[in-house]
Amino acid sequence: MPDALGWLVLGAAALVASTVGGVAGFGTGVIMVPIIAWILGIKAAVPILTVAMLIGRSCGSSRGCCSSSARRCSCSPVVDLSRQTG
Repeated sequence: MPDALGWLVLGAAALVASTVGGVAGFGTGVIMVPIIAWILGIKAAVPILTVAMLIGRSCGSSRGCCSSSARRCSCSPVVDLSRQTG
């Protein structure tokens, strides 16, 4: 388990990586894999990033499919994180 400095570095790297990924459309994984491997270990890096990006991508892709008459909209069939009322 990382110390406070490790979590701070991880959070700052995630902010930079998500900004680069949002502007360029790719690059979040390229930036985050070495940082996660350095802080949490090489065996944990890929599964953690895979789950995080799966949740992030599924939530972002569902915004366009919700109509204004929908009472409840979920991110994906597996992960129900966002609720929107229309």
